[in-house]
Amino acid sequence: MDVTVKIYYKILLPGLPEDLPDRVPFTVKLPEGATVGALLSTLQIPQTLEFTALVNGAKAKECRPLKENDLISIFPPLAGG
Repeated sequence: MDVTVKIYYKILLPGLPEDLPDRVPFTVKLPEGATVGALLSTLQIPQTLEFTALVNGAKAKECRPLKENDLISIFPPLAGG
């Protein structure tokens, strides 16, 4: 299945692979039934990295299953108010 990934503010996410684009959507092929965690492994995102993942605009944990054409957004920790 294909999912779309968009990483925001990559500079604030140390340890990400250099070849991952910043704020440019890209497609990743995953097996059916893959989870957010499987996607992170595929992208070689370190498990120690703190971030927020959204699937189709809703906050998601690593155990969330993905579906064809889902949009996964990855953000650094956000604060403010």
